[in-house]
Amino acid sequence: LNEQLRTLSGIHDIGEAEFTGTLLADGRVLLAGGLNEYATVLDSAEFYNPTDGSFTPEAGAMISPRAGHTSTPLPNGTYLLAGGRNSAGSLNSAEIFDPATSAFSPLPVSMAASRSGHTATVLQNGLVLLAGGTNASGPIDAELFDPVSSTFMPTASSMLKARSRHTATLLRDGTVLIVGGVGADGNPVAENEIYDPITRTFGGTLRLSCTVTDAAMNTALGAAR
Repeated sequence: LNEQLRTLSGIHDIGEAEFTGTLLADGRVLLAGGLNEYATVLDSAEFYNPTDGSFTPEAGAMISPRAGHTSTPLPNGTYLLAGGRNSAGSLNSAEIFDPATSAFSPLPVSMAASRSGHTATVLQNGLVLLAGGTNASGPIDAELFDPVSSTFMPTASSMLKARSRHTATLLRDGTVLIVGGVGADGNPVAENEIYDPITRTFGGTLRLSCTVTDAAMNTALGAAR
């Protein structure tokens, strides 16, 4: 895909890997951060316009260079870019992109833990579930982001299995299915779990018949959304 994008127009400044691509309400795609071919973590961002196949630089840089982060649409029309890593290690910072001003702004508060390789899922109640990921200490637990108060808060229970590079899929009943990933021992995780936004707790579900890391499970689970 990256090679195909370069063929279209020549990507100006985003990374070769671990960047995010987020569909905006106006149809453009925000491409932010990532690693370049020299493994340098970037703070640049740009837009892809599918109507003419063009790439245009974003007016302002991200607040922090980051790769392996998440980029999540919020109910108010802005986007949360959270965590990731830079040359110093994993990040506990987050920032907001506002398409109305085409600018990034820092959040005044930080996550409880630095994390990269995590997931960020918008729940039906408007909160964002930031689940798993890893830092220098190993796999990280979950926390919530409230876009109304711009604060982070803990979940009522820990994840059943700390993991990174997993998938998190919002189901039709409002719960979140968390599948696969890599555990604290560095091995693939077979145990799956369900997050319940009403109780704010994690519960178990069936094991995978095979272990999955970096899985394209969201495609297979699309019908469950």
